[in-house]
Amino acid sequence: MQTSDPMRLLRGFGLAAAALLLVSGAVFASQAGLSADPAADEDSSSATADASESPESSPSLGGVVAGEEVGTCMIARPRLPSRKAWLAVHEHPRGTLVVDEGARRALLRQDGSSLLPSGIVEVRGHFQAGDLVTVVDPSGHEIARGLVNYAAAETEAIRGEHSSRIAEVLGRPGVAEVIHRDDMVISADGQR
Repeated sequence: MQTSDPMRLLRGFGLAAAALLLVSGAVFASQAGLSADPAADEDSSSATADASESPESSPSLGGVVAGEEVGTCMIARPRLPSRKAWLAVHEHPRGTLVVDEGARRALLRQDGSSLLPSGIVEVRGHFQAGDLVTVVDPSGHEIARGLVNYAAAETEAIRGEHSSRIAEVLGRPGVAEVIHRDDMVISADGQR
């Protein structure tokens, strides 16, 4: 969850849940001495302090939840495998695949899916199999990036076709996916 006000996020969880989040590492307060004991939060003077602070000056979790600006709140995001991180930031895609609305929805589902030729409505650029391309929705918004299994000319030939027709159209066997899910990363802009 992203928020410009991390304290709002913590307040929404309540003291017990916020303490659990802090202890589990999902939310981390960098200021030493925050108490994870909700009972201790009722009285900030009973909060655990580190060696450099007195108990009276040590912030409590209750103070953080109440909106006091104490420490730094960091909300963990799922980490991308290094290969997908590279795909996400590579600056020189060789082409673009425009997909229909059905393919856009399929790619953005929680469990995701690979890009099949039937969802492609347009092929732009000159690329070879294994090159990085962007995937855009009908409005032109980037939704993903990935490594293609086919060159631009082959992709153009099979676009809009069912995967079962790839061998017939190309005159040789081929894989069902134009971009396999393992070779694709969903763009931040794609999450609308």
